[in-house]
Amino acid sequence: MLGANNWVGGAVEKKLECLLIYRTIPHYRKPLYRAISKRIDFVVASSRNVPGESRLRIEAAGESYARLYDFKWLVKKEAGGGWFRFCWAPTGKILKELQPRVVVIEGTYKVSATYRVIFHRYFLGGPKVVVWSQGWQMGRGFHGLRNRILQYSRVPLFALADINLVYSDEGAGFIGRALPKKKVVVAHNTLHVDSQLIERHAHLNRPDGRMRVLFVGRLTQDKRAPELADLVISLRKGGVDVELVIVGEGPDYSELKNKEAISGGAIHVVGPIYNEDILAEYFSTSDFCVSLGSLGLMVNHSLAYGCPVVAYGRDYRSGPHHHPEYEYVVDGLTGVIVPSSDPEAMSRVFEDWARDLENRWARRDLIKRYYREKLNISGYADEFIRAIRAVEAG
Repeated sequence: MLGANNWVGGAVEKKLECLLIYRTIPHYRKPLYRAISKRIDFVVASSRNVPGESRLRIEAAGESYARLYDFKWLVKKEAGGGWFRFCWAPTGKILKELQPRVVVIEGTYKVSATYRVIFHRYFLGGPKVVVWSQGWQMGRGFHGLRNRILQYSRVPLFALADINLVYSDEGAGFIGRALPKKKVVVAHNTLHVDSQLIERHAHLNRPDGRMRVLFVGRLTQDKRAPELADLVISLRKGGVDVELVIVGEGPDYSELKNKEAISGGAIHVVGPIYNEDILAEYFSTSDFCVSLGSLGLMVNHSLAYGCPVVAYGRDYRSGPHHHPEYEYVVDGLTGVIVPSSDPEAMSRVFEDWARDLENRWARRDLIKRYYREKLNISGYADEFIRAIRAVEAG
């Protein structure tokens, strides 16, 4: 068996710098992990919750993966190819054999590996811990006893972290108020969109013709897509030449298909789309992305193509309860924020946009620049690594 600090072949001794443990490894995170792995020795794992044990699905790159795969106690199952491959391993074994300097864990109690990592940190002299989270759950306000209990129940986990890594300044503020002496690093959440793909579709931008607006996301109650469809149908009946394209799937899909059937061509429900070329065409030919409900990474996706975002402002009591990406909708620059739950004000935005044929596409280059400068994946990796370095420095 290889020693914990050796590369395969034993040529170079090197300690694993960071182990990241998350519930799942979403596809949109992989460009971030690639960017991080180019700069530090980095292994990614997702946790499988099994009664009585804690196992990790290891997903790693190049030499890091080779080091892991040589251990005889691994459950050797390999899938996929390219950068990400995987194998199952007990959490305790990984911590013992690789001895990472820092472990980054998700800010939730739902991952069994969290308890093992915390136990190793405080009782077995294990690696320092970074807790990565939103800081507080944007989907829950601070009103009501149940929501307050759920929010503050995670504070002890934040308190056990050597450093907290959060998605936004607002999330950092919550931890700062609850734990004023605890260090917090902000890594603004984003996703990667290929710059060549953006430019390849730029010629599709059209300065006139029927106004097209776009919704992309899960068709769940908090997104309020049926309400958006009703608003567009009403505008169409009132003489506004507008169409709404809805991309996504979820519980509201059937209701939206029924609305599509009676909309007279105002509504197009196209279902889920995972092909980025097709999504790029929709973003590039839409006047703006719109949501009457909660906002998330749709904001980043839209801004990458220069497509502005129109949304209701946050309302902590009645919703929408936006996620951290809401802060990237800068009113007058990257989009329009409408007073919360005011359908008449939202309708006026549509009407004004439809009349302003000359200027309604003028901001797209500015929006793309905003995305490149503030929401690029390299900057995200920089902020993540800054948290790792801060832990290592003590």
